Amino acid sequence: MNVCYTRLDLLLLKSVTSFLFHRRAGWGNCVNGLTTTLPFAVALGRRVIINIPYYNMCFLPPDGSPEWPELPKKPSISLFKGINEYFAGINGPDRSQESKRRSGEWLHGLENGTMQFNDPAYFSFLNGPSENLLNQCLRAAFPGNESCINQRAFQLSFSAIFSRPSPVLKDALTTIRSRLALPELSLGVESQPGAWGLRTPGYYILGLHFRSFPQGFEGFTNNADVWRAGKHFAPFMEASEIIAKHAKEIVECRGLQLLIYFATDHARALRSTVEQHLSQYGRVMFGLEEKEVGHVIPMFTKEDKQILEKKKQACKKNEEHPGFNSSNYGSCHFMAVPSESNEERKLHQIMGMAEWWILAQSHWLVSAGSTYSGTAANVGLGPMGVMERFDQLDHFENGSGTKFMLQHVRRDLEGKDPCKPIFAADPLEALKCPNHGHRSG
Repeated sequence: MNVCYTRLDLLLLKSVTSFLFHRRAGWGNCVNGLTTTLPFAVALGRRVIINIPYYNMCFLPPDGSPEWPELPKKPSISLFKGINEYFAGINGPDRSQESKRRSGEWLHGLENGTMQFNDPAYFSFLNGPSENLLNQCLRAAFPGNESCINQRAFQLSFSAIFSRPSPVLKDALTTIRSRLALPELSLGVESQPGAWGLRTPGYYILGLHFRSFPQGFEGFTNNADVWRAGKHFAPFMEASEIIAKHAKEIVECRGLQLLIYFATDHARALRSTVEQHLSQYGRVMFGLEEKEVGHVIPMFTKEDKQILEKKKQACKKNEEHPGFNSSNYGSCHFMAVPSESNEERKLHQIMGMAEWWILAQSHWLVSAGSTYSGTAANVGLGPMGVMERFDQLDHFENGSGTKFMLQHVRRDLEGKDPCKPIFAADPLEALKCPNHGHRSG
């Protein structure tokens, strides 16, 4: 069955006035869906109504409206729900005949034109194979979508939805700035209050993001196979030291001070080692307190909670630290505390978005592999940020080393050649003290 037969079926969508993007999931999955939704909307000249609770709390509508519009009471069928069900039935955990039947009916209706979209299309359930398929269809329908210029165009449309930090996000950033004793910004320096994150004149921010997935952070982390601190933390720190050393050379050339912001889901377990290895290059900062850290949508099942409680009773009580070769998954010290109330979840959501925005406004961002930091780079490398480089590190499974995989460098978006790497947001710094990365010095 050729699911791209529809040619994206723009004719089916001709009566759609707006795309409602509705997703109650983690930030990574939400943004994966948004990155597919936005090109559709741009291509069709339609607006996008975003309904992600914690996003809507932290950012105002980019069109200047004081608040997000009321959601349609009865949005139409999910445009891509059927594709997702199709893959779930064939390749996913739900291989039931009923799922295959529903998916087959949906695809048949889409291909023969009997399915119509007369209301705002309801985008949801976009991740995994369905997202990859739709991106393939999008490239087929709009040739050249993968070119540098088109990638830059997408970056501009994506970053536009983060143009107006809300008062809620501004307050969270003010709290973190005060906690870290960073200078207050002069009134009017930012285009919008909160737009700079923690950026401060005279400072250069190296952002590092490492997800440990400790037990208790979200349901599936009860499985030791997904815990990253044991096998990935050591090579990440080795790579971070190389990059921090080079960042120090850059800031010395520019006459700035180096701030190393370490974002993680479990600072209590990693702080000591991070400070020990990176403090020689610049000031190491952890912006969030432990009570502020938690998955934005934890999605614990009853069984997950029961398993976690049993593990808490049996865990080792000594507070061990990961070091470079730790495998202390069973230590109580490495267990996160799940949110128990709506107030706690709301706090975790707001501070999670605040830390994401801090990473987006860093000058150099390094990730251990995460959509969370990858999407922050999409914003930071655009006109709303000053990011010069985004490096994602690819880990060997045995933990014996790290491959450096360059993802993106800043490009001359406003110049004659928008694909030309410029390595620094400030033209003078790009010429005098460029950031060519950790390899070329």
